[in-house]
Amino acid sequence: MDSYLTQNSEIESLIDKYYRWLKENTLVKSVQGVTEVTTPFFNRHNDFIQLYVVGADSNTFTLSDLGSTIQDLEMCGCDVLKGHRFTLLNQTLNGFGVKLKGQELYVEAQKETFCWAKHSLLQAVLSVDDLFYSAKPNVEPFFFEDAAAWLDSLGIRYTPRLSLVGRSRFQNYFDFAIPKSKNAGERLIKLVKDPTNDAARLALFSWADTKAQRGASAKFYVIYRNSSTKDNSKFRTALTSYDAISFPWDERDQFSEALAN
Repeated sequence: MDSYLTQNSEIESLIDKYYRWLKENTLVKSVQGVTEVTTPFFNRHNDFIQLYVVGADSNTFTLSDLGSTIQDLEMCGCDVLKGHRFTLLNQTLNGFGVKLKGQELYVEAQKETFCWAKHSLLQAVLSVDDLFYSAKPNVEPFFFEDAAAWLDSLGIRYTPRLSLVGRSRFQNYFDFAIPKSKNAGERLIKLVKDPTNDAARLALFSWADTKAQRGASAKFYVIYRNSSTKDNSKFRTALTSYDAISFPWDERDQFSEALAN
């Protein structure tokens, strides 16, 4: 019990550090009557992700990316508004409670739900931006489907695309949840196509925000696409520091037993 309490204290410290880092590195300014929020998170071009607040003077307002995410994908040759990618787009947005109007990603909120709305929209933008990798010729296109097929082949029962409300009251998205068994606790799994520092930070926040509610035996797994041209050591070290288990997709067979038990 003492170790569990100590672990909870460390997790709360992580959440406090995350909030402090987020506040210190978020810029807000007014641009032609619209409030521009520059976040400390990067898109795949290493540009800061910017969100926009319309109607901030009223009780009900809209947070939006003003269409920038999908417009950029289309400029790079990835049309997510057609075919199977459109299905993936809708599944992704539904997981975060974000709506689509034309090319615009947006969420409506009141002042009381601003934090939830901003967090959900930011996660949605990062996830949709990640769909770009399904258009790259040397990347297997559908990571979620590949992972689901692998779990199915092992006879593992799971809940797909699960959103959990954490201590912060934010929605936290996980790709799979494997229920507790007589041999192991619950296992939550998040898939990461591009193992960046931002991806590690968001994954750890989701885990830290929900861990206390999942029980002492719960474990968190992050499965990521490996890259021969990128050093993933910092990504893995960050996750390991907070008891998250991470491994590249091409080493998945080494973890089959731990997930199947």
